[in-house]
Amino acid sequence: MLKQLITHAVDNYESDGWDIMVETMDYSDIESIIAHCESLEEAIDVMKTYLQPIYENREEIRSTAW
Repeated sequence: MLKQLITHAVDNYESDGWDIMVETMDYSDIESIIAHCESLEEAIDVMKTYLQPIYENREEIRSTAW
């Protein structure tokens, strides 16, 4: 499931903060977040929930940078 989640992140790199996972997390980070997940769909939802506040914070910073 880890490799499938990484594939999903790469395929969606430019949306919803998936680039954050690709660029900043190693396998152990990802595995600890999705450890309780029983399906790829659940893992995507859990990771998206984890990434959302980080993504929103980054976008807020970007919007005020200029």
